[in-house]
Amino acid sequence: MTRTLSAGDDLAAGFAVVDGTEAVRQRVVQRLRLSRGEAFMDAEAGVPYLLEILGRRIPSSLAGELVAAEVRKVPGVANVANVDVSFNRTTRHLRITADVTVGEQTTAVDVTL
Repeated sequence: MTRTLSAGDDLAAGFAVVDGTEAVRQRVVQRLRLSRGEAFMDAEAGVPYLLEILGRRIPSSLAGELVAAEVRKVPGVANVANVDVSFNRTTRHLRITADVTVGEQTTAVDVTL
């Protein structure tokens, strides 16, 4: 069970839960929004945005591998494909898109930070 996110992938009002493929997709979104070192219970959880991706200006393919490795840690994720990490210098937004396979289904993930 996962707490439901709204259409904008923010926590929904009230208390509602979701399961199945949508629950895994929402857990992936939550994991991608977690920067490494941000969680006090597990300092190694999260994507190394500041130290590895943004701080070093690494190639998009390497950033995609770092993101995919973190997504694979989410319970229920069978495979991650077509990972794209792009940084818009004008808006200063980092956008991550990926296809995540859960069981026999593939769902699209699109996160903007």
